[in-house]
Amino acid sequence: MANDLYSYQRTEYFLSPQDVVNELITWHGTAQYGTDEMSVKLESLHSHLSLDVVKHLKEKVDDEMLRNAQHAFDIAEICCAVADVLALPEAESLSLWAKGNALFFLNQYQEALEYFQHAEKICHNLGHDLKSLRLQINQLAALQEIGEYQTALDLAQHARRTCQTIGEHARRYLALLDMNIGVLYRRLGQMSQALISYEQAHVLFIDLGDTIQAARVDINRANVLEEIDRFDIAEQLLISAQTALTQTGYDQEVGRVDLNLGVLAYRRGQYQTALHHLENAHNTFVAIPNPNEVAVVNVYRALVYQDLNLLQETISLAAAAEITFREDVTLWHEALALMIQGVGYQRLQAYQKAEACLCKARNIFQQSAAHKRVFMLDLERAFLALEQGNYDKAQSLATNIEQNLDKALLPTLTARLHILFASCRLAAHDSQVEKPGGSKLALTIAHHRAKKALALADGYSLTEIAIATYHLLGKILEKMGNLYEARYHYQTALETIEQLRMRLPLDEFQIGFLDNKMQIYQDSIHLSHKMGAITELFYILNMAHTAPLPRPDLFETLPFTLSDTDRQLRNDLETLRQAWHWHQSKLDNPIDPRSDELPKFPEIDVTELRRHVQQIETQIAELTHRWQVRMTNVTTTDEVPISSFRFTSQTAQNFERRIQKRLFECGRETPTKSHVLLHYFVVDGHFQAILVTSDHTHFVPDLISVKAVQRLLKSWQFFIEHGHSKLLSQKSLGMAQTYLNRFYQALIAPLEDYLTDYDFMFLIVPPNEHNLPFAGFFDGQRYLIERFSLTYLSATEVLLTSQKMPVVHDKPHALIIGYSDEGRLPHTTIEGQAVEATLQSNWQTHLLLEQAATHKRFREACQTSHLLHLATHAIFRPDNPFFSWMSLADSRLTVADLREITLPKRPFVILSACQTGRGQPRGGGLLGMGRGFLAAGASGLIVSLWPVADQASAQLMTDFYQCVMPSEQSLNVAAALQHAQQTALQQGYHPFYWAGFIFVQG
Repeated sequence: MANDLYSYQRTEYFLSPQDVVNELITWHGTAQYGTDEMSVKLESLHSHLSLDVVKHLKEKVDDEMLRNAQHAFDIAEICCAVADVLALPEAESLSLWAKGNALFFLNQYQEALEYFQHAEKICHNLGHDLKSLRLQINQLAALQEIGEYQTALDLAQHARRTCQTIGEHARRYLALLDMNIGVLYRRLGQMSQALISYEQAHVLFIDLGDTIQAARVDINRANVLEEIDRFDIAEQLLISAQTALTQTGYDQEVGRVDLNLGVLAYRRGQYQTALHHLENAHNTFVAIPNPNEVAVVNVYRALVYQDLNLLQETISLAAAAEITFREDVTLWHEALALMIQGVGYQRLQAYQKAEACLCKARNIFQQSAAHKRVFMLDLERAFLALEQGNYDKAQSLATNIEQNLDKALLPTLTARLHILFASCRLAAHDSQVEKPGGSKLALTIAHHRAKKALALADGYSLTEIAIATYHLLGKILEKMGNLYEARYHYQTALETIEQLRMRLPLDEFQIGFLDNKMQIYQDSIHLSHKMGAITELFYILNMAHTAPLPRPDLFETLPFTLSDTDRQLRNDLETLRQAWHWHQSKLDNPIDPRSDELPKFPEIDVTELRRHVQQIETQIAELTHRWQVRMTNVTTTDEVPISSFRFTSQTAQNFERRIQKRLFECGRETPTKSHVLLHYFVVDGHFQAILVTSDHTHFVPDLISVKAVQRLLKSWQFFIEHGHSKLLSQKSLGMAQTYLNRFYQALIAPLEDYLTDYDFMFLIVPPNEHNLPFAGFFDGQRYLIERFSLTYLSATEVLLTSQKMPVVHDKPHALIIGYSDEGRLPHTTIEGQAVEATLQSNWQTHLLLEQAATHKRFREACQTSHLLHLATHAIFRPDNPFFSWMSLADSRLTVADLREITLPKRPFVILSACQTGRGQPRGGGLLGMGRGFLAAGASGLIVSLWPVADQASAQLMTDFYQCVMPSEQSLNVAAALQHAQQTALQQGYHPFYWAGFIFVQG
């Protein structure tokens, strides 16, 4: 015992400064913050505290701030406490310096500046010139982060003179000064000066043997090179920096490399890769934690979402980041967040909000004397003015920008300027603003500008610019009468779009990416129609309607091994889902919020409730995107060759032949049926049709105006929504047949000469008219379903890519759900029992009725099922189709939920619920519950276009399943549905009860 005590006393007596530092850091890691324990601890070590301890603590801070700034801040707090005990000016200056460094790397720039200024004042009084110089450089870094650019420039000049006076001993500080001046010039938009400063800093750091600081300079150089479109060089610098920083364990700086690799991938149109890098950076900064850097990641994630037209998520992320930047006084990033919101609002056509955001950002740059950034922002304002039809304002802004920026150094901005000028001239031509005789000149000038933009886009691999420019040139050349050249440019734009789209593995990303590009497809369709190029027209129609689901041969899913981050993400999603279900249930079934039923929630009104729901839905969407990105293997997307898609006349001809061959094969597979493909589309406001058989392609133009069809459809929908009580009357049947005959006369009668020999129809309709009741079209004697088995396709290509459904086993599995929505739909449980009874002899059935139909059991059972039948209540949300839902016993199954579900057995799905066939047209697809199941892996589905009484639905499903038996080939679903609908017809049921059910092939 004595020996132990003696040993302890000796150890205590001979504690070195480094020993004291280690003990304090170790103790601080276990102590409770906010107590007096620090004073007690320092008192116990009082005899060992010295200036050397403070120096060692500052060195620890400086080393740790590049790894984990929060940990560095904790050590800085210890340093300040020791300095307070010592009460020495030099100790105080070092501790203030240490705390300023930690705060700087936590992005708390205003506070850091104050600490640097205080420390520098002490060093100056002590005559420590080198330390004063270093602290001036630190102040410069903080000043440029908070937007005090002129003050930063003045201080930089003073610091440079000091370096020159000190000479050789100030070389390291001169390198740091040049690095910070480079950042300052970049923020001001002066890219040449920024690169010069960075290069000078890099040379000095290499000469000094400081590879870490050289790597940090490389990150900054890459930022500038990315902004001026030198992508390859920027990537090389970032990868080199990543290697150096990873080897030394500077995790926070590695996170910044990931951030910048994400930005670079975004600029190249590699959106999936960009999101992976940004996710890595996000996790790094959350772990520190560093909220400001998390906000920076979210700003660039918002930029990616902006290109993918996920605009609510774009605006939400940027708005949240803006608040963080405003609180931290990081003005440059605050302006960037405002710009992103402005462009997002512009795309939503919320022009006043867009202008407000852009003006706020402009004021920030103007107040900071970042004049070149003001001109860059004015380009966004010019495009906003152009979209609003204010061509004079757009052209005036563009002229001012062109006169004041270095166009040779900013290829993207210069190309966009040319596009803006060309678009203004084209708009002037279209609106006949030009003087008589000037129309041709306007087109010539527009063509000249557009060609300049294209040269820059091709020279610097600016894919988004290239798409916009090829489209613009196509429009100009079409107006100039050069139709073949116009066709080439349209097709090249489509080719580029398809190449980028192939790299997106998520269905929502693909649809969003196409959403603002559909006009290019429409213009190309219009021109092919004008030129009579039917084969090419047919091929473009397929692309315009495809918005294809992810192809499993190109995009793999990562093994399902959850990391801590994955688990946290899942927990956050689950918490948000619970909040959404509670809020949604209150909207669906309002109750007194003051009742004892819900003691945990405050009283809120309906308006506030809807606002909460919208916020939660945006958060769920964002976290779901992150989850999907984490579960997708980014390397497989990178391996998709960017040149793998080519649009040629031969490609179009080959596609037509393949479809004709497939129709011939379909006839051989079902010898009693002859197959025809009928594709409706719209040109110049009129329905057109292409019919394809195994040996011919026919084009039938100008069937009826879209407006006439929409008026007729609106009348039909009013009839079926408000005439329920009279549906069984003879008068009601007569009215229905009148409407359905008008549909027939408009859309089928003109095609009869081509349909006489066929009895199986593949059907493609424009997404905006997806709810046309084709099965009920009435020719005066028969309904269309009496003549044809009908199969809907999202695009022609589905015939070539779909597989037989489902993979057949001796006794395949069927999951049947019947939930009455708390008794509101009593026949759903009867339907479920009837379906099970019908299937039992040939299927292994799993029946979940009422309270057994939980979300968890559904997810588990659908993993092994080859058929899913869901009889329940459903709601379509036109305001946000991803939160359309179907009722389960304990929750609502939303389209958003389906994003996380996979159906490995590729089951056939029957959604025997109201409105499950409805959707919102977007990006060439139709967003709704049906698409959610197809995206999850369904091989096909039956959905309803309008609400149907549950008793009638139950009977139709019973008749349907009597004909659905697993065979060695596939389920003949179209024929089984036709049989069920014909049976309902024979039993005297009104078309309302059966014509709304459609079969969609996956």
